[in-house]
Amino acid sequence: MFDNVFIKEVKTILYMITSYGIDRTKTEKKFSKGEVIKDFDHFIIQVHIGFMMAQKNILFNLQRLSKDKKNLKKIIKASNMDIDNRNKLKEKVKILELKESIMKKLADSIAWQLLDHDYTSIRRLYHDQNQMDIENSNISHDIATIDAIFNEDKRRFPLITDITSFIQTGDVLLKDTSKGNGSISIIELKEGKVNEKIEEIITNYKENLCDYYLHNELKTKDEKFFKQFSRYIKQQQTMISVINTINTGEGIDHSTGLNVKISEDIFEVNSYEKDILDMMEEVNKKNSSIRVIDDCLLIGVYNNTKINIQAAFKVWVDALKIDFPIINIINSINTPLAYPMFILPFSLEDKIKLIDGKKTVLMCLDINKWLDKISEKDISYRYLTTKETGRINSVNKNIKAFVLNDKAIEFDYKGTKTLLYDGLFGRMFYELIRPLSIIDFLRHNLLHFYE
Repeated sequence: MFDNVFIKEVKTILYMITSYGIDRTKTEKKFSKGEVIKDFDHFIIQVHIGFMMAQKNILFNLQRLSKDKKNLKKIIKASNMDIDNRNKLKEKVKILELKESIMKKLADSIAWQLLDHDYTSIRRLYHDQNQMDIENSNISHDIATIDAIFNEDKRRFPLITDITSFIQTGDVLLKDTSKGNGSISIIELKEGKVNEKIEEIITNYKENLCDYYLHNELKTKDEKFFKQFSRYIKQQQTMISVINTINTGEGIDHSTGLNVKISEDIFEVNSYEKDILDMMEEVNKKNSSIRVIDDCLLIGVYNNTKINIQAAFKVWVDALKIDFPIINIINSINTPLAYPMFILPFSLEDKIKLIDGKKTVLMCLDINKWLDKISEKDISYRYLTTKETGRINSVNKNIKAFVLNDKAIEFDYKGTKTLLYDGLFGRMFYELIRPLSIIDFLRHNLLHFYE
């Protein structure tokens, strides 16, 4: 599917993200396999150096891909070519867009590690907004800023948010391990005389807390300045609130407007990643491998380099009369909040084969069997009516209940009710968490709220 140059770029970036820090620590500190890392600061610095090299490679690729895509779209729009050639160019645009998604997911792989794989924190940075065109950003200014931060102390890592698919709060996500706590902060990068004046006013106000000063400064400004000032203040308030929630575990959920308290409970989940790894090996010999996890999750892994037989998976699903979408693990590339496939424990070779279509992992949940297993845990459920579902999902555009045949599903445990959201399935399909473990996690949360 992809050209060799792009595949080489992905391999290089993946190495920088997943292996560079470990390899450099082994070499420089004579760190042997199984030995505990003693100089943690040195290790973190090497990991961050790998992250920084990867970030700049991703930036370069996104800029080039965006430029190529725009040029192709101009040709398509301006040309009177025949429909066949036009369709060929449109296919090339789709390939460029897929390459962009892959690059952004590589950046997500850095972000998830900076955020300690904490989904509750990660989803607070996403607001379901349109993706920023990297060419519309002042990248040279962004790079100068992150270089200055990084060169001052490499234990602090700054990630440009526009290169990710899900961070839509602020311009730079900063992970600071210099004091050992690994705190998260967000930086807004503002340029121009108006923004400089706004920052000057805010800085002076913070120092003096003088409302009269603020009144005098603003009363002389025009409506355009005042609107930009108001927008700036709103962005700052949102950013501070989000980061406060991430770092303290309490605050406002800006998707719902509700007060939230993130539980400090650590719930250990069980994974089926070993099953997938074994299946990956099996298909190298016999081209296909199928398994059923927890008696309800169907998995098929296929080697497409010799013969494409993945259509057999749909035959299997249809034969069992399962009413649920078939999920391709590569779908995570285009799902902003999905766990990045690139930090799953697959080999580098298999990751490349998956994005290049040479291997495929398909999954389908027998939802009726899964719901029966939920009932066995004393959790009742019901399908909401189409009208109830529509009303619930119209309230908030950022968080929507999972819908099957136009109906959402509601769980009830001892009077505590919750809806089934896509996030649970995202964890099942993209983080490879076992279906029964997802049920235990759901029951744990309901029990926590009940008590």
